[in-house]
Order: sequence, then C-alpha cells, then structure tokens
Amino acid sequence: MLLDIIYNTPIWVFGLLIGLLVLGWQQTRPREITQRVALFLPLGMIALSLSGIISSFSFNYLFIIFWMIGVGLSIFATPFLLPKVRAKYDDSSAMFIIAGSWIPMVIIMSIFFAKYVTGVVSAIAPQLLDNLMLVYAISLVYGMLSGVFVSRSKQLLNIKSHTTLKVV
Repeated sequence: MLLDIIYNTPIWVFGLLIGLLVLGWQQTRPREITQRVALFLPLGMIALSLSGIISSFSFNYLFIIFWMIGVGLSIFATPFLLPKVRAKYDDSSAMFIIAGSWIPMVIIMSIFFAKYVTGVVSAIAPQLLDNLMLVYAISLVYGMLSGVFVSRSKQLLNIKSHTTLKVV
C-alpha cells in the first residue's frame, strides 16, 4: 500500500520535497539575511498552506476562517511554546544574523506532510473529506503551522526595531 502511494505520487511532489528539505536545512545553519528574505519564508509557507486548503477542499470561507484562526492562535502561542529566535540585527549592513535552528525544518516538513497526507486521503478515500469537522481541523492545523513562521518573523522585526532605536 505504501509503495503504491509513493509510486502514484506525481514526480513534481518529490522535487518540491527536495526543495523544501534544502530550504529547511539552510535554516539549521547560522546565516545572514536581509529583511526581505526574512519575510519570504513566512509568505511562502502561508502560500503553501493556504494553497493546500484551496486545492484540497476548494475555496470556502469557513475553511479560510479556520485557517486564519489557526494562524492567529499560533502567532499568539509561539513565543510561549517555542524558543525565541536567536538573532541580532546589524544596522550597518542592514542584515539579520540568525543562529541556526531545527524548528523551521520541522514546521516546513509538517506543512509538506500535512498537504501530502491530505492529498493521499483525497485520492484513496475522498469520502473522509466530506466530514466538515475533519476539514475544519486540517484548516486549523495548516494555519497554526504557518503562524509559527509569521510569529518568528515578527520576532525578527522586533529585534530590528530595538536595534535601530536611537537614544537622544
């Protein structure tokens, strides 16, 4: 059964997996990034999770609302549940110096596998996705996972704002 699932997976999904693994691996290493790059990852993960809902369940305002609730919950809870982003902002180079972390890799892979499993379920047993409570829960999970990236980017912007404050 598992081999059938893997065999019937479109080849582009493996390319996406490799790309996301590379992106996640980069997050485990110390790096210097611009503010634009710091905002790219959360925007990309939001797009991936939102597209997961729309492509799996079609556009439905309630699904989007549950997704947004998940994003909001995660933005609120992440600072309490996960270690803070370890970073500094160098005003002279306009770069963030970020310590490596495995948290982004785990969240990236969680979004990917949530989308993958949802796709497999829709192919093998689509009647399961007729259960609205399950779809609401999946939408909430997608939102919560994306919200972690939004929260971490917010932490970076807070680091920048504290670094660039000038004492008069």
